[in-house]
Amino acid sequence: MTRPGASLSELLLQAGAHTDVSDADAGVYRAALKVLGATGTRRTTVEAIAAECGMSRMTLFRRFGSKDEILAAALAWSLNRLFAQTMDVVAATPDVAERIQEVFVLCCRFGRSLLPTSSPEERAALFADERLDPVGHGIRFITAIMAQEQEAGNVPAGDTEIRADALVRITAACFAIAPAPFDLEDDDAARAYARAALVPLVR
Repeated sequence: MTRPGASLSELLLQAGAHTDVSDADAGVYRAALKVLGATGTRRTTVEAIAAECGMSRMTLFRRFGSKDEILAAALAWSLNRLFAQTMDVVAATPDVAERIQEVFVLCCRFGRSLLPTSSPEERAALFADERLDPVGHGIRFITAIMAQEQEAGNVPAGDTEIRADALVRITAACFAIAPAPFDLEDDDAARAYARAALVPLVR
């Protein structure tokens, strides 16, 4: 019998305690995220994760302890990758418009690996959870980056927090409100959407 386990919000809160995740278990994490994205937290099983990564169920239990521990560790690993890749894009992409497009693509890839396509209500609940406050964290992060860009003369003067708020809320809505305005599986479609909807906000 499938045990419901923790909700996606609870798993993300648990992920904050996983500071020891590394690429050594990347195969398990990718498998866990693939199953999670396809079935949601309630229908995800250790058996399905084991089958996806080619390991035995008992090996996963001995390594991680429970389904929730596997998923929380996988989410921590994925979040670490998202932050690292985002900073790499910011550092390596001088053109602000291109940078916005590429960061948006990273967010879409992260969303595909995290947010269950089978459960729109679970996606919406994640963004509404005040304990996580993903929109607030995103606004603060983007506001800080935009302030740096203003100082460097890369974006025009203006209220950075308002523009950051719009950028983050539009991005979140692509995942929280169904149907999405473009094919979330298509990186080129994501770039085109960002070019039309997000880039004008910083020009």
